[in-house]
Amino acid sequence: MSLDKKILFFARDPGGASQLSGIIHEYSNCEVYAKDFAYNIFINNKIKAINITSLDIIKEKLDSFSLVVTGTSYADDSEKELWKTAKEIGIPTVAYFDHWMNFNRFNHKRFGQIYPDYIFVFDKLVEHGIIESNPDCSSKVLSVGSTVLEKFVTYSLSNEAQIDYKKENGFFDYDLNIVYAAEKIKGFAIEDEYGVNEFSQFEKLIDACLVLGKKIRVFFRPHPKHNVKEVEFFLDYLQNRKNIHIELDKSHDKISLLYACDVVFGINTMVLIEAMLLGKRVCSIGNDIKSVGSMLLLQNEVIYQSRTENELLAFINGIISINKYDKNTFIGTHTRCINSLNDILTIVKD
Repeated sequence: MSLDKKILFFARDPGGASQLSGIIHEYSNCEVYAKDFAYNIFINNKIKAINITSLDIIKEKLDSFSLVVTGTSYADDSEKELWKTAKEIGIPTVAYFDHWMNFNRFNHKRFGQIYPDYIFVFDKLVEHGIIESNPDCSSKVLSVGSTVLEKFVTYSLSNEAQIDYKKENGFFDYDLNIVYAAEKIKGFAIEDEYGVNEFSQFEKLIDACLVLGKKIRVFFRPHPKHNVKEVEFFLDYLQNRKNIHIELDKSHDKISLLYACDVVFGINTMVLIEAMLLGKRVCSIGNDIKSVGSMLLLQNEVIYQSRTENELLAFINGIISINKYDKNTFIGTHTRCINSLNDILTIVKD
């Protein structure tokens, strides 16, 4: 097997860049390209990436690569453009699908459905979702797990280290420490679909916390696509609520924050799954949402979704909790990904 064949890695969305970051370090003969939000994800993972605004720089040298590996952006055609160009010159393509939702992301605005040769997915649920939503899918779909979520399954801290972290960061000063992991919904097409956005749902969470009469700290963790100034302006408007301290989380150490908190909220966000795998109670806030969230883990009741204020209150109080996903699904993801890529490389012509 010739592993010196050159690989091109590319991502545009944070999710795709995060999954690829777990395998890029295994390949020295590669180049990594990023567009928009993916660049900072690669840099934060100590991956040398080339930040581009146009795909032309890649297309001009595409024939120097043996394999193209990408993410799967939802509202952007960059990856699909690469798959199309690679297919035209006979280079195989692999895409890492990074969620349990938005299975229609293979539709190109101008050219219709475009698929890579292989799609890596988290589990059989995602595999089924892709095949069911894309009856014309020509890709070979492989359930490999998640390079990101594998880290959350295997993460642990000693009791002493947990206590030290909580002391240093003031967790013991509150009756309840909550993380709200925000998706970027406002201003996107999905806002019309839901009828709510990340800010309206956060206000519902704060209103529910006020009813409890406890001393509560709520961390608002923005999505990489958020304008931090806009978020800060919104949070300033909500400050000075009795017994509620609202804090914008700007740290890179997400895993320690989730590990230390009591409960995690969001809307259809991957952070809910990450927190669940750390053993936390998690809830997708579906109050007043037009329809049940499209994430398959909500539809299959792996993750709880509140629909009313009373349900949200009950969840905060620990009356409702659902955590029944098989964590072993993600054990060995890194090995499976590398083995799968190497198998694909063996059939690539020199």
